[in-house]
Amino acid sequence: MAGCVIRNPDGSEQKSSRRRIPNPWMALVRILRLDRFSHRLREKRLNLVDESLPDHPVQVEAISGAFMLARKEALDEIGPLDEGYFMHCEDLDWFARFARSDWRIYFVPDLEVIHHQGACSKDRPIRVEWHKHRGMVRFFRKFQASDYSLPVRLLVIAGIWGHFAVLASAQTIRRITERLAEAWGKGGES
Repeated sequence: MAGCVIRNPDGSEQKSSRRRIPNPWMALVRILRLDRFSHRLREKRLNLVDESLPDHPVQVEAISGAFMLARKEALDEIGPLDEGYFMHCEDLDWFARFARSDWRIYFVPDLEVIHHQGACSKDRPIRVEWHKHRGMVRFFRKFQASDYSLPVRLLVIAGIWGHFAVLASAQTIRRITERLAEAWGKGGES
């Protein structure tokens, strides 16, 4: 499989353009921003966009699901995307399946595309986040849960849903604040 540089409309590289397969430790480091304190933790970041673009195709664990090319032989062996994911994480599932079957994934830096990330789902951000977190739970259970004891598995799943609760609460508060400010602004004009 191969992917390329995925750019935002402003020209910056999207975080998911080249990355690693997430695991619970990476998620904890990312959420708590522990990578600020240790060079060793920075080297194990999920997203690789802070690193310089390579000058030739390089093997990576994961690319962006926004633009991927795969060999027919690989698709025949690996199978299609898992339809159990509604949106988000289905690409990670595929990358993990590719890796388990010894197929390689390459990042090709001399090809670029622009991706209008979230353009189709910006009207319902909490629903999108719910599906994203639901996908992460599915991914964890499918590929990583067996590596951990039951208490750790439960903590990871609780952490995923706790993260969703924080994001959804923040989004709800933001919306309420915006509506109150808008209503207050209209009331002040009359």
